[in-house]
Amino acid sequence: MLTYLLNMLSVLAYVIIDYILRLGRRHGDMQNRQKQANNHANPILFGILIAQETLFVGLRDLHVGVDTIRYAEVFQYLEQYNRHWEPGFVLLMRIVHVFTSNPHVFVFIVAVLSIVPVGFVLYRLSQYPYFSWLVYIGMYYFSFTFSGLRQCTAMAILFLAFYFLVKDKVLLPLLLILLAASFHISAFIFLPVLLLRKHVMKKWDFPILILAYVLIFLFRGQIFNLITRFVYGEYELIQTGAYTWALVNIALFFLLYFMSFFVKRDRAVQLALSTMTIGEALMLLTSVGTNMQRAAIYFCVFDTVALPGVMRAVPKRFRWLAFLAAVVILFVFYWWHLRNNPFTIIDYESTL
Repeated sequence: MLTYLLNMLSVLAYVIIDYILRLGRRHGDMQNRQKQANNHANPILFGILIAQETLFVGLRDLHVGVDTIRYAEVFQYLEQYNRHWEPGFVLLMRIVHVFTSNPHVFVFIVAVLSIVPVGFVLYRLSQYPYFSWLVYIGMYYFSFTFSGLRQCTAMAILFLAFYFLVKDKVLLPLLLILLAASFHISAFIFLPVLLLRKHVMKKWDFPILILAYVLIFLFRGQIFNLITRFVYGEYELIQTGAYTWALVNIALFFLLYFMSFFVKRDRAVQLALSTMTIGEALMLLTSVGTNMQRAAIYFCVFDTVALPGVMRAVPKRFRWLAFLAAVVILFVFYWWHLRNNPFTIIDYESTL
């Protein structure tokens, strides 16, 4: 557990180094100062952080992550297996297998595909990229990359689709969603976001969302059965009693929703909040099917964009205190998540 906590703390070291470098450039030209003001991260330093995280995931032992060893065995003995996996992921395995049958290489390549696009999008869209990455770690998304090789690759592709939706593109995001679905069929569930690209959250959305969430909760069994006809068909309806994480996510969403009315929302924050509304609806279904959390992650993960964006609602002189409080809470969440160890990522071991 300590290794993962130290990795999260290392992000703060990057923040400190970046701040020191920024002080050294305080007397630089106005253009560089304006660029720094719009995005609180040095591109080279943030790139090094993403490279560090890629190495951390990609160089893990094959027993780190509940599904890693299964993927490694299928890749190593690819011709002997008849897995009915999505064609994009199978094609990736076959391409890599042409050059090597070493499963460690394949796991590393998947780590690159799962992490680098996420880092790129967060750097380009987030007001505070380092803080976004702390959210990505603290809210368990990063832990998932150690196990869900197909879905995390799909999720990284959906990050790119989200990025181009913010840029007001339609065709390219659609193609990227289709590409993501070729790695994990559940990525098709992201298609409704295409309809939200111009949606603006209003105050009167609150009662509508409350009513919708209440109805979804009341009819969660029927909705779950409908969804599993198309994806996650191997799962059955079961009363899991898993309410804690759903309530945390929904509470966070409504906090961001109300805070957003006190800031000038850019397109990225607006689309992130709209996207999260679907994720919170799916979170309500986790009480009858744990697989719904895997579906909800496609949408809830964009709190990595929304949370830094609405932090500007906090007065500037108190903002550092708000960031500190948020980091402490995220650290506690991460510690709590690691204790439960749902993806079997403890204890960390490297292939080096």
